[in-house]
Amino acid sequence: MRTSIVLAALAASFLTGCGACAELATEQAMKAAGVDADIDEKGGKITFRGENGETVEVNAEGDEGTVTIKGKDGELRFDGGGEGKLPDGFPFALAAGSKIQGSASMKNATERTFMASLQNDGDIEALAAHYKRELESKGLAVERTDMDMNGQKFVTLAGRAEGREASVAISSTEEDGLATQISVREGK
Repeated sequence: MRTSIVLAALAASFLTGCGACAELATEQAMKAAGVDADIDEKGGKITFRGENGETVEVNAEGDEGTVTIKGKDGELRFDGGGEGKLPDGFPFALAAGSKIQGSASMKNATERTFMASLQNDGDIEALAAHYKRELESKGLAVERTDMDMNGQKFVTLAGRAEGREASVAISSTEEDGLATQISVREGK
């Protein structure tokens, strides 16, 4: 099954328009692994079948760069394209003016994980204060780490509570403003 997941990830790069190299790599990987696959180019779907009959489906949805990978153990969804959206059920409010660069969610029978990549303008301290309040409002105990390297500032917030972990990493550069990465795990 692990081989099928690797192949599904390769197929995801093909379906999101990463070019001829990804297509060739996918085809070669499928042949080398001896995995059976059905490819529905028009529907944007590839179904892999492993040696033991297990299946993994890879679906590309629309022109937004959304890819969903489904297997017996759960689902992984990527939303991208620079004008992204948050996954359904994302548990935290974003800071005002956040531009979603990409996001992903994964779920199985006992856990759900969310990730978001954001771009912001403004002050790193104000952004860090927003996310600290947001994490604490959900009952998480928050630890903060600060770094400053060659004019680039980094703030990391790590929060924990029973059944939930979250981290927010914010970096600032003069050229690009603020980049924020949020990850949340809920469940078991």
